[in-house]
Amino acid sequence: MSVTRKSSFCLFALVLCLVGLLLASTAEAAAAKKKAAAPPPDNRTLVKQVDPGKQQIVLTFKREKKDVTYTADGNTAITVDGQPGTLKDVKTGMELTGYIERDETSLDSFSVQTATSPPKAKKT
Repeated sequence: MSVTRKSSFCLFALVLCLVGLLLASTAEAAAAKKKAAAPPPDNRTLVKQVDPGKQQIVLTFKREKKDVTYTADGNTAITVDGQPGTLKDVKTGMELTGYIERDETSLDSFSVQTATSPPKAKKT
């Protein structure tokens, strides 16, 4: 093989390598952008149902994707939008901001507020 053919072959191989690297970095950038566009997990806990007559509240834990029914009796301290409240003041869709369990099925206290929006993907 002549020197000119070897140089041409090396130049061609170098160009192929550069094109491959460019394509790979473009694919990685697109994958990173797609991954960054995914919304963060919704870790809110929302009131799914309230039944003052049965003294029960059903909470949806978004992160765990499960519903839990609790008893909230006359001894349960309830705060609604920062003010003392009763189970009748609690509305479906409100967001739980804190709670203390008395046991696995009843609450000693809980606080709710008007629900915030679910987390959104950050713009890149």
